[in-house]
Amino acid sequence: MGTLLGSVITHAFQRQASRRSEAFARSEALRQERMATYSAFAEAAEQYRHGQADRWYRKKAEPEGEAFLVARDEAHRLRTVAR
Repeated sequence: MGTLLGSVITHAFQRQASRRSEAFARSEALRQERMATYSAFAEAAEQYRHGQADRWYRKKAEPEGEAFLVARDEAHRLRTVAR
């Protein structure tokens, strides 16, 4: 009887430990996915900021020049990526 009771209790504790480790693994995977997403967004926002600055400087230098048109198009592309 003691052996049977011991195995039932052990089974219950192992099942509980298994559930905890699965929950931890899920939460850790979610945390890593969120960090990757936040990092990708921060990178896109920073690239957009640089694109906007480049566009502004190109417009100041030569408002109708080819460099400004290219910078403008690139700034629009980067805005779309950031969104």
